[in-house]
Parts: sequence; structure tokens; C-alpha cells
Amino acid sequence: MKNAALVFLIGSILGLSGCRGDEGRCEDLCATADDCEGANVDLNDCIDECVSDADRAGDRCAESFELAADCVSDVDLDCSDASDDCDHEIEDWVDDCDDDFEDTFQEIAGGGSSGGSCSSNTCAFSFDGECDEPEGTGICAEGTDSADCCL
Repeated sequence: MKNAALVFLIGSILGLSGCRGDEGRCEDLCATADDCEGANVDLNDCIDECVSDADRAGDRCAESFELAADCVSDVDLDCSDASDDCDHEIEDWVDDCDDDFEDTFQEIAGGGSSGGSCSSNTCAFSFDGECDEPEGTGICAEGTDSADCCL
């Protein structure tokens, strides 16, 4: 009986401390991406892909994913606030999880960007944390820096 009470107490403490699972974090990241101007993310598909990707992610990637998701949650899933306040965490997530979250990134990229297509990262400056398409620095063509312009 003592063991059951202890397990219940520990579970309650973890629940109160904000311990979240992958699904909650995926919901936050996908909703934040969908909040961006011009985005049209299919939230259900994005969340499903994200949860699947998170299950297979390595330790370093999983840590970056958790930090990015927790940061966007802290800014109330607001795209512009996430771009300002979570840039480092999102950049680390993209860099550390390039392969592990490929399906999630594709779902987010397929949703659009503030200026046009979000389908590739052929810009020489992709993954540098700064949007280099015309709505950003303007040094790359539209739709070529989706890693930095679509989230």
C-alpha cells in the first residue's frame, strides 16, 4: 500500500511540475508554425509526424526538440514571439534533428511561408537562423530557405 501511495505522489508531483510528453510538445511546435503569417499547416498531420519522429529521435535531438517546444510554449505559441525569443532553440532543433525530424519539417514547410513556397533549403545560407528569402535578408530566392523562413 505504501508503494502505491508513493507512486501516486511522485506522479502527482511530476504532473504539477510541468512534465510534458512528446505529443504536447508537438502540438505546441505545430501550432506555433501554423500561427506564422501565410502558414497553412495541417495540424493533425504535423502532430502525427512529429510524435513519430520524436519517438525515433536520438538523445541530442530529443533534448533540442524539448527545448524548442518548451520555449514556444513559454511565448504562448505566438510565431513572431517565437522567432524573436526562441531563435536559438529552434535553430538547434533544426540543426540537431535534420534527419530525425525530416517528416515534421516537411509538414511544416509544406504549409507555406510568409511570402511563398516552403519546400526546399537550396539557399547557401539555409539553417543559419536568419530568413534569407526576399521577406528576410533578400539574398536568396523565394522558397529556398524554408528552414529559416517557415517557422
